[in-house]
Amino acid sequence: MMKSFAFLCVVLASVGCQAPVPPVPHALAAPAPQPTAAPTSPCVDVKGIHHLPDPRFTPGKLCSPQDPDFSGYRYPAHVPYCTRDIGGKEKDLVAREYGIPRSDYHLYEFDHLVPLSSGGSNDANNLWPQPLDEAHDKDKVEDRAYNGLKNGTLTQEQAVQMLHAWRPASCP
Repeated sequence: MMKSFAFLCVVLASVGCQAPVPPVPHALAAPAPQPTAAPTSPCVDVKGIHHLPDPRFTPGKLCSPQDPDFSGYRYPAHVPYCTRDIGGKEKDLVAREYGIPRSDYHLYEFDHLVPLSSGGSNDANNLWPQPLDEAHDKDKVEDRAYNGLKNGTLTQEQAVQMLHAWRPASCP
C-alpha cells in the first residue's frame, strides 16, 4: 500500500499536484538496523543486502520549484531539475536506515531512485544504497529515460514508470 501511495504522489507531483506525502521515518538517532538472517523479501538477500530500494526509507521524491536545489526546467515535458548536492550527512542517514556500516560504503553507489536527469530530488527519500555490481544495469534504464525526455518521446510520468519497473537479475 505504501509503495502504491508513494508512486501516486510521484505521479501527481509530476503534473503539478502537491499531494501531501506521509512522513517517512528516518532513524537519525536510532542505532543502525541489523540485517536479518533470512531474506525479508525477494529483493533482500540472506546477508541483508537490498537489491531494490525499501519503500519505507526510499519512496522517491521529485524535484520541484520549492526544492532548495531547483535550478529550472528541462526537456519538452518541462521537467523540474535539481542540481546534484549529496553530502556525507545524507549518505550516513541512508546507510543507517539500510544497516550499512561506513566500512562498506565502497560496495555501494548512493543512487537516486528517480535520477536527477528524470526530475528526481536530492532528498534522502529519493536515495538508496545500490549494490555496485547492479548499478550499471539501472544506468541503462536511466539513459533510456533521459533520452526519451530529451527528445520528447517520453513524459516524466512515463520515465518514472520505467525507472520503477527496473529490477536487477537477483530479484524475480
